[in-house]
Amino acid sequence: MTNALRTAVVFCVLGSSALAQQDEPDPVLVLAERAHELFVRGDFARSASLLREAIAIRDDARLHYNLGRALQELGEWAAARTEYARFVELEPNTEERERVEARMQLLDERIRAEQVRIEAERRRLVEEQRRAEARRIEEQRRVASRSRAPWVVLGIGGASLVAGMAQGLRFNAEVDAARDAMDHEEAQPHARSADRLALGANITFGLGGAMTLIGLVWGLVDARSARRRVVSVDGARLRVDF
Repeated sequence: MTNALRTAVVFCVLGSSALAQQDEPDPVLVLAERAHELFVRGDFARSASLLREAIAIRDDARLHYNLGRALQELGEWAAARTEYARFVELEPNTEERERVEARMQLLDERIRAEQVRIEAERRRLVEEQRRAEARRIEEQRRVASRSRAPWVVLGIGGASLVAGMAQGLRFNAEVDAARDAMDHEEAQPHARSADRLALGANITFGLGGAMTLIGLVWGLVDARSARRRVVSVDGARLRVDF
C-alpha cells in the first residue's frame, strides 16, 4: 500500500488490495484522501459526503468503516452502525472485527437509549396536546356560558316587567273595586290590596327595567367583543380569541 493510500484510510488502516496504486489518479483514492483531511479538521459532514461518493464508485470495506466513523461523530448512530455492519460483511475475517463489533454494540445501546428518550418526548407532547385541548374545550364552555348570561339576565328582566304589568292590572282592578264599594268598611280591603300591589309593581318594574337594561347592554358589548375577535388575514376570516 502506498503512503498516500495509507494516509487516506488513517481512520483505521485495514489492509485490502481494492485500492491499489494505479498509473492514473484513482478517483476513489482522491475522495478518500480528501475525506480524511476533512475528518481530521472536524468537518465530519463533508467527510461523510465524500466517502459516500467514493462508495458509489467502489464498494470497499474500508470506505464503509471510515464512513461509519464520520457518521458516529455526527451522532447518526443508526447510520454509523449500518456502515460498520457493511464493513464486517465485506471483511468477515478481518483482525478488526472484534473492535468494530464492540463499536456496533455501543451504538446499539445508544440507539436504544435514544429511542426511549424519543418515546418519552412523544408521550410528553401527546399529554401536552391533550391538556391544551382540554383547556380549549373548557374555555369554549366558559365563553358559551358568558355569551348566554346577558340574554338570561335580559329574559329575567323581561319576565319581571311582565309580572309588574300583571300587578299593575290587578292594582287597577282593586282601585276600581274600592271605588265601587258601598261603604268605607267594604272599600278598605281593596285599598290595602291596591297599596300592596302598587308597591310590588313598582319594585318589580324597577328590578325588571334595570335587569332588562343591564342584559341588553351586556349582550351588545359581548356581541361587539365577539366581532373584534374576527380579523381579516389575506381576505380570509380567522377567529382570534383574545
